[in-house]
Amino acid sequence: PNSINLKSKGVLPVAILSTDEFNALDVDIESLGFGDPFLTDGTPVSPLRFARDDVNDDGLPDLLLKFSIPQMLENDVLESSSEMGRLTGTALGDINIEGNDAIRIVPMGAAKSIPEPSTFLLLLVGLICFVGGRRLL
Repeated sequence: PNSINLKSKGVLPVAILSTDEFNALDVDIESLGFGDPFLTDGTPVSPLRFARDDVNDDGLPDLLLKFSIPQMLENDVLESSSEMGRLTGTALGDINIEGNDAIRIVPMGAAKSIPEPSTFLLLLVGLICFVGGRRLL
């Protein structure tokens, strides 16, 4: 799992990867929200910034997002028991997309040898979801 230190004042990098069937640049950045899917009281966090880059060197343009770790705590979308991170949003044509990945919250007293912030990749390959199997109206 991807490690996240909740004491960090930094950002969490998240990548949306393009495939032959999906162009990450079609994602509506303003629609994106990140958080733990099992914490229902929080407000998903929007990205602070983004960049277009070929993150995995496959020749396809990917989308690299940066999310504020302090804002995740402030919005109650991560806690010390979180084990899953979810990125939701929409792509061209109002298609709902969602990606999930395992996370590991670094214990509060952990040694400083753990990289900060760890890279968190959400592979949207196969995780692109259509609400009700169709485009929204």
